[in-house]
Amino acid sequence: MGKFEQPCEAVALVTAIRGKARMTVRFDVLAHIQNEGDVHAGPGEYVGTRGTGQRLEGFAITLEPWTRGLGLRYRADLRGQGDTGWVAGGLFVGTRGQGRALEGFRVELSGECLADYDVLYMANISGGGDTEWLANGEYCGLRGQGRYIDGLAIRIMPRRPDYRVLVSKAASRNGKPLAITASGSPRSADVVVSALDGSDLQTWDRRPVCGAEGYALINRARPNMCIARGPGPQAVLKHVSEIDTNDHCLWLDDTVPGDWNAIRSKTDLELKLNMRGDPPYADQGNALIVHPWSRAAANELWQSRKLGCDLIAGTDAVATGDILRAIHQSCYPDLFKGALTFQSSDISRIAFDFACAPMVGVPFSEIPMDPADPSSLAAFVVAFEGIELTVEGADGAWTATASLEMLARVRFQTYGSSPVYMMTLELLKGWLRVERHPEAEARLNELLMPWLIAHFNLQIFAPLRIPLVGLPGNQFSAPVVTVQPPCVTAAFAKAPHTTIAPRPTAWPFGRVLTGIGTSTLDTVLGETLAGIEVYDSWTYTDPGRSFDLRVYYRIRLGNPHFSIFPSSGNQCRLRIDLRGDGVFEIRDDFNPRVWSDGYVNCSGRLIVKDDKTIEVVVESIDAIVFDWSVAGEVYPDVTLAFGVATGKVASDYLRGRSFTLYSLPTIKAGIAGRNFEITLRDLDVGGFADTEQRPMALVTGMATVAVK
Repeated sequence: MGKFEQPCEAVALVTAIRGKARMTVRFDVLAHIQNEGDVHAGPGEYVGTRGTGQRLEGFAITLEPWTRGLGLRYRADLRGQGDTGWVAGGLFVGTRGQGRALEGFRVELSGECLADYDVLYMANISGGGDTEWLANGEYCGLRGQGRYIDGLAIRIMPRRPDYRVLVSKAASRNGKPLAITASGSPRSADVVVSALDGSDLQTWDRRPVCGAEGYALINRARPNMCIARGPGPQAVLKHVSEIDTNDHCLWLDDTVPGDWNAIRSKTDLELKLNMRGDPPYADQGNALIVHPWSRAAANELWQSRKLGCDLIAGTDAVATGDILRAIHQSCYPDLFKGALTFQSSDISRIAFDFACAPMVGVPFSEIPMDPADPSSLAAFVVAFEGIELTVEGADGAWTATASLEMLARVRFQTYGSSPVYMMTLELLKGWLRVERHPEAEARLNELLMPWLIAHFNLQIFAPLRIPLVGLPGNQFSAPVVTVQPPCVTAAFAKAPHTTIAPRPTAWPFGRVLTGIGTSTLDTVLGETLAGIEVYDSWTYTDPGRSFDLRVYYRIRLGNPHFSIFPSSGNQCRLRIDLRGDGVFEIRDDFNPRVWSDGYVNCSGRLIVKDDKTIEVVVESIDAIVFDWSVAGEVYPDVTLAFGVATGKVASDYLRGRSFTLYSLPTIKAGIAGRNFEITLRDLDVGGFADTEQRPMALVTGMATVAVK
């Protein structure tokens, strides 16, 4: 069988993570195919058929014998039988020659090293196309719908952590949010609840186990340790090698409605993670315990906030420099030439002339302008050369040529009830270097620099407010700005989750960029689809002329799911859920209701239109599942024909249709009595992945400035 195409490598290379080398995991997949027999495949290879009607009836996964600390188990959902039990790696699950098709399956890892890896798998479902890649015990298939598995592919990869911060509903006496925190001492097994600071000691990888029904909480700063129920009420840290054998390391989400939930122990579902004692709570060191349920008290409810990156905006110095040079060209001499007077005994007047346009750069190190204020990170260096100065004072007048370097940071402000972030630059400090007059340099900086910084901030940078693209349905947490020479990026996570800055990667050179994660695109398109309802009717005439019927129905679209592959240009895949309801009109006393749940798999592409809107265009329908249920006795061939007809209606509606995702904003600014419009040209959109293989739609363009 040929290899199945995917965005990541099928076999992980050896890397040093969690303080130890990760091995290359190799294995063999055996699949039993109807009328064909046993077939073998390797890691990441698709085994089975597509569209031939030859169903998969069983499989086995066998790790190479030298694999250490890692095992497998899996189970199958068989037609007419249901779920089998879990079987260990190397054993066959399913049947041979009994005609029992495989309708679904789960695979998960075992062993002391399971925290270091993910097992991923997908399947092709008869009449339903390829599933998405699932992981670590999630169910793959369509349970109870009479559709079988045609083929599958399996990978074992280095673990991609699902980082979370676990925040208590109870705040400290000083109003600070409190989060579960591991002890920073390598010899301590303590876990406490302390004021939220976003550190790695408060960051936990939520690792699914137990068929994806439970999970372990593995600390980011101490990646060999996880939260466990202690011998007494105290929660403690235990080594991750115990996850597979010690249920005290396993947790499950409770079912408390709302944004806050309880976390219960797998060993006793009535025992929940709890912050000891009653309010008021201290800012630091509150004990984390396991305690019986207390009717949703604030100290036993938690919010699991993801650490993610769902939106990235960035640029290098090229676009920023182009904008500032255009402003200089249009506003010189108004903003760049003048004189200041001082009530000083040594200097009474300084005239300045910034005749040369500014140059912009990105510092090659993160320059701390104020160590106590992380937001003061220097993002850009703005430099002027050839500044002509005339200085008048007690000793007469003299002239000099100077250069100026100023450090600027990125600032964000929010507007509106559904916050929209506006980005600006702000100069914070600078230094004037004066040729041939070193004795006067410090004094000139003392007098002139505060005014220049305030002047440029007020007249140029404050009006340049850059809005983020409008993304309906999405709200974002506070951004994290990083300097990744030659780029400066601002990353956002979907609220209420916490932003984690992306690692340095090869961002496009000389272009402004916006990277939008697939979950953000899902929400945007979901807002559009929520307003779409397709109404139609269908008439059926019985071949025997014994009756006619008509069905009036509607189809609703929702819950879209994007798949973007960096190597596929602007191509994407899209799954959209289908919901249908209607009424059969058969006779006056019998009008049964009909309803359906299904989905459609589409192939499409992302495009940029001339009006600078980004759209997704559905190019083809790859598979559709749209089975109807009837509240009454109706001939099966009638409902089957109705399902085929409505599936065609849904397919015809979607095929070739485009949906607007968002529009790129035009930046308008009034500076020195002139109106500036900043837009992007030469736009391009395509698939991209950062260094952690997070897929996104990346829109890039070059800045252009018009003065009106």
